[in-house]
Amino acid sequence: MSVKRTQIRRYIQEMLSEQVDVGGRVFTGRPNSPLFTSELPAINIHFADEAAEVNVGSEYFVKEYLKKAEVIITIVVENQLQPYEDPFVTNRGEDFADFLGAQVENAFKDDWMLARRLDGYDADFNYHGLTHGSALKGTFAYDVETEGQTTCIGTVLRYGIPYDDDGTPDRRYPYFTEAGVWVYPGFVPAVTTLVDTLGNDVIDSNGNTVIASF
Repeated sequence: MSVKRTQIRRYIQEMLSEQVDVGGRVFTGRPNSPLFTSELPAINIHFADEAAEVNVGSEYFVKEYLKKAEVIITIVVENQLQPYEDPFVTNRGEDFADFLGAQVENAFKDDWMLARRLDGYDADFNYHGLTHGSALKGTFAYDVETEGQTTCIGTVLRYGIPYDDDGTPDRRYPYFTEAGVWVYPGFVPAVTTLVDTLGNDVIDSNGNTVIASF
């Protein structure tokens, strides 16, 4: 099974391929690779900065992370100028980039938790998708460096996407805290007089106390 980042990236790729008018040219992981004019218009998707915090567990006994990723969506279009047309007067390419950017935003608004394509999705139920949601953090435009008389425009949309990810399930001492109680999943003590050296109650994954402090 692919890792969560890969699932999210591929989900966004499929979503935008169908809902943005770029002829299915939606790439992943090509932020610094050249694009040919024959590939335009096109979209590239990649992950930028990602923060992580403990969602379930403690600092060194992590059961689950809450990760907050920044996903960069770059739209590149060709500014189709006619001969002798002043690129500083016409805005044909910029208008087209704005149009494609609006399509990207609408795709996220319609599927903000990245859930609609998942098996078992129910539109009448508040279904939890691949993420906790998504939010547009900002946009900016830039001129793409090209040779010759072809000019291109790039538009970048930055999305914040929080999602849950597994911690480390195979730690030697897989304690984690839940609601202030230390949990040791699947642990069944052989001797009922065992004590928790930290002085806390320890419960199993079913909520039963298996080690009680004295």
